[in-house]
Amino acid sequence: MDGLRLYEASTFDVPLVLAANDPAVAGKLALRMASLGDALTAFDLVAVGRDDGVTAAALVALAPSLSAERVRMIDNRVCTASIESIEVDAGIGSSVYSGENARSYLAARLAPSLARAGEVARSLAYAHSAPEEHRVAAFLGIA
Repeated sequence: MDGLRLYEASTFDVPLVLAANDPAVAGKLALRMASLGDALTAFDLVAVGRDDGVTAAALVALAPSLSAERVRMIDNRVCTASIESIEVDAGIGSSVYSGENARSYLAARLAPSLARAGEVARSLAYAHSAPEEHRVAAFLGIA
């Protein structure tokens, strides 16, 4: 999908996401489908993606809209995905996490959904190992 089509498909009440930032684009499109009531369809489409950070980020974005069983599947995917780096939009600029820091960031974002799925000990461990600037948000999401 080129940038113009993505722009035309965007609404103006959410931040503009450019196609150059693949994890954000995949996550935002998956979230948009979920908000329209198609979270399961979005999960089915995203889950067949590559075993990388782009797919893992999109699955994590969908987790709050999915069943406990699917959240556990996402957890397994995040743990086993080949994640080189991930760019995270920080509202004012962005941060790039690489290697295990990227995986820790995604696990921290997944932690509240994991707690809801009954995996409280694992979600607390993920929140504890999150990058410092995301740790509080992970713990608050679990609470």
